Amino acid sequence: MKEDYDVDPNVFSYSIVLEAMSQQSKNNPELPDRARAILDAMPPVPNARPFTAVIRAYAEQGRGQDAESLLEDMISTPTFPQPDVYSFAAALLAWSRVKKGEDFTSAAKRSEDLIARMNKLYYSGKIRDPPNSICFSNVLKAWSRVHNVQGAKRADAILEAMESHGIRPNLFCYNIVINAWSNHTLQDIRALERVEALMECARRLGPDEYTYRAFFKAVCNSSLDNRDEVAIGIVREMQERGIRVKRGR
Repeated sequence: MKEDYDVDPNVFSYSIVLEAMSQQSKNNPELPDRARAILDAMPPVPNARPFTAVIRAYAEQGRGQDAESLLEDMISTPTFPQPDVYSFAAALLAWSRVKKGEDFTSAAKRSEDLIARMNKLYYSGKIRDPPNSICFSNVLKAWSRVHNVQGAKRADAILEAMESHGIRPNLFCYNIVINAWSNHTLQDIRALERVEALMECARRLGPDEYTYRAFFKAVCNSSLDNRDEVAIGIVREMQERGIRVKRGR
């Protein structure tokens, strides 16, 4: 930049470049490391934005360990900016997107440990921001990828714990947990009962297509004798609410 325009790049211009790279990282596995190299070559950074962009680039590739390692550098290095809620959310997202073939249970546990640490750092005054709904939803997503009852139970427990942190779960959070339970309604009738209870909460928020898709799957996967009748009722409820299933999904 300086050679072309005789202008020194600043934090803002670096951040724009790194954020553009992070947005393209999902389809280019080389970009996260290139973004990290740019970050390492930067002059001292006064805010978390460039670091968060690189963490998000790692997240797009599901590189949880690299994302959390950079976050840890921000926490432990005095010359680095303090991580903000977006930095933590990006690292948690990385654990929720680990690649197929990796240990989803370990990734989910790492995400839960990380949000617990974030909460502890906040209450000890070492960071400014407490976990928000985005942070928690990324932990929920990590546990929802553990395709067993334990994963659904942990996601459900975290959903219930959100209110103790002063955070009201949004519809996206309910959708994740309903979907997590929907794969286990055949083995355990209590799973369907829990889905129905979660649906009541979702109805108060205004359920969307994804809510009903998960509910429909839970019913169809169950051993209910009248599941066909219940499934038809779900479709009717969607029609009454003006929700149409989009083609191709």
